[in-house]
Amino acid sequence: MAPKGLPILNAPPMSGDNVSPLKDILNRAAEPPELSPQAKEHLGRVEAIATGALRDLEAVGDEVGRLRDEITLRARMLGEATIEFDELARTANQGYGSIRKALDMLREKFATAAPPVPSVPAEQKAPPPTD
Repeated sequence: MAPKGLPILNAPPMSGDNVSPLKDILNRAAEPPELSPQAKEHLGRVEAIATGALRDLEAVGDEVGRLRDEITLRARMLGEATIEFDELARTANQGYGSIRKALDMLREKFATAAPPVPSVPAEQKAPPPTD
């Protein structure tokens, strides 16, 4: 059970303006005369801790936003590099295929061509047969 006058945790602030819940609690805590100076001091320390934590959280949120932008940028760069690499690989593969086809055609031409007839020097030629 929450002490009288203090809101339940996770409850929205009672005031309509943008006063933090802890500031609202401190404002209400300052009103009743039954709060001791130690309790008021404790509430002040809680407010300072909460304010610092919220400030740190905001800084972390800003850093997370910067990291999100950096990740998005790097992902985009990697995506563009992947597309460019794929295009280059396909072009190289097509070029390799063309070279391979040309080499196969040359092999076929040489395989079907008549083997060269060796020419024998005149000295080594046998004399024509005499009848």
